[in-house]
Amino acid sequence: MPLHDFLSSQTFQFSILPERLRHWSKQFHCVVLAAVAILCFFDEPTLLHTQPILKFSHYSLEQGLSQSTVFCILQDKRGFVWVGTQDGLNRFDGYTFTVFRSSVQAGSISDSHIQALYEDKNGMLWIGTKNGGLSMFDYTTEKFTNFGTGSTPQGRAGTNANSLGTDIRAIAEDASGALWLATNDGLGKFDRTTHTFTTFKNFGSIPQASDNFAIAPLANDIYALAADADGTLWLGTFEGLVKFSPP
Repeated sequence: MPLHDFLSSQTFQFSILPERLRHWSKQFHCVVLAAVAILCFFDEPTLLHTQPILKFSHYSLEQGLSQSTVFCILQDKRGFVWVGTQDGLNRFDGYTFTVFRSSVQAGSISDSHIQALYEDKNGMLWIGTKNGGLSMFDYTTEKFTNFGTGSTPQGRAGTNANSLGTDIRAIAEDASGALWLATNDGLGKFDRTTHTFTTFKNFGSIPQASDNFAIAPLANDIYALAADADGTLWLGTFEGLVKFSPP
């Protein structure tokens, strides 16, 4: 090949190489940008929906809680948080606990073992205890009125068909303002005018093998209670869910 032709050919090749590099460089940049865009697209929902780090504060004896076994919690209309424990009713204002326990002093709560808390439509606080029945808290005097249940001592099933268990597990209010109590021995209706109790029992029963107990009133042992908008009561028992329409 003549020298002139050879040089011309080489010059042409050298001029082609930069063009190809520029072409591939542009393509490479496009690929990188596309990859970044795809990553941002798929990662954006994750970034938008990232959950905050959950933070828990623990309150126990060291922080002033009366006892570490908590059975019920309620925040009242005033903003206080009430905590029912196995040994005392606690009122928490966001900083400190005020503890209420049963004592010989007048106006103290009937029992320190708290199992149920309920604030009625009028803002009154009602407390269900394990052995002392029903109590009401007076915000003005910070004293309690104790109503018991008009019953004999606690037991899984009372011998008196009209007796009501003293172990109150849940409290509900119907449209008329009557309070309903889920107890260890029947469903109770509390009349706030006369301060009397009406007992409802035997929602269901199952046969027992023992001759001494032909019927087991397990449905009388009520653990949960709710009143719906229609006035129907729903009871959680050892025999399942019971729907009860009060007379």
